[in-house]
Amino acid sequence: MRLNPDLRTKQPESRAMTTVATASRYARRLVEVEARTTGQPVKEVAKHVAARLRQPYGSIWGLLFRAPKTVSAELLVALQEAVERQVRLEIQALENELLAVRLGALRRDDRALEEIEAGIAGLKARLAASQEVAR
Repeated sequence: MRLNPDLRTKQPESRAMTTVATASRYARRLVEVEARTTGQPVKEVAKHVAARLRQPYGSIWGLLFRAPKTVSAELLVALQEAVERQVRLEIQALENELLAVRLGALRRDDRALEEIEAGIAGLKARLAASQEVAR
């Protein structure tokens, strides 16, 4: 027996991210950035991130490779604060690079200067948006 496709009810798609998905995204960002900067394997970096956040290693590992059903509020807040710190550091690094370019210490073409300014504006917008979501 075939169902008439017109009779099926369509579920509205949810665009809001769940706390588990948000925590997973935060954990992945922290681990990937540290893995790129240190050159260490993901497993080792996940241990360092967990220790730095004072959270269980299994929680971070689980967020990276298997989605848990729930995430503790403490873990979510720790991840969010760490990502905000990281974004602030990235903004500061870009502002320092922009200042060096403007002062002539670094030579960049005008297009690179515009890219740096656009990067700073983008990061500031993302940081403001994440703070709005947190409220």
